[in-house]
Amino acid sequence: MSVHDDEKTKIYKLDNKRFAILHPHAILTDLAQAQAEAISVQLSEGTVTMEEMEHYDYCIPLHAIESVQTNLTKFDDTLLLTYTKAGSSTPEKVKMEFASDEKDAFVQHLYSYMKKDYTYEQSTNTAWASMKPSIVFFLYTLLIGGFLSWLAYYMETADEYSFRVPAILYPVVELISYTGYMPVAIFMGVIALISLMMVVKRAIKPSTKLIIERKPLSQAA
Repeated sequence: MSVHDDEKTKIYKLDNKRFAILHPHAILTDLAQAQAEAISVQLSEGTVTMEEMEHYDYCIPLHAIESVQTNLTKFDDTLLLTYTKAGSSTPEKVKMEFASDEKDAFVQHLYSYMKKDYTYEQSTNTAWASMKPSIVFFLYTLLIGGFLSWLAYYMETADEYSFRVPAILYPVVELISYTGYMPVAIFMGVIALISLMMVVKRAIKPSTKLIIERKPLSQAA
């Protein structure tokens, strides 16, 4: 079966600098940019078949998807897919984390191919599910902020010091050695306060979740 359909095939950027392709018949995810572009060209030229696509480990046929779940919050770019491979009775899960503002477009594009056989339902999350991403961010902020503040204080008060850091962190260490620990502590404290406010906001007004789920056979058109 040919999968030639260039107008309906699109590449989406993931947050780890990898890419995903959405095609009317399948999702191909966790691709390097060059790989995604090459496969997209093959699809647009019709030189690859659906059977060939399904041999890839990173290929998820749309007909194999059982459900798609995501939170409809501004800073949550995570999507959870549950699917069952051909010949298997055990569902598998894959989490896709998109670059900023890519997820919503992907979901709507995906559902346009699935709406005949799938339901589309929005509901309010539990307070814990709603707060969890903000709590995780808050805890990471405390951890990183505490470490950077301690490091800045150590460099400011120690008579002498010597340590090695990865090259990618060198500019950060240079900056905090110049500013001192107080500006670092204030800056990280402000970020922690903002993230704590987000936790409270989500507790008061839980976020909305979206579930796209396969219809029972009796309801499928």
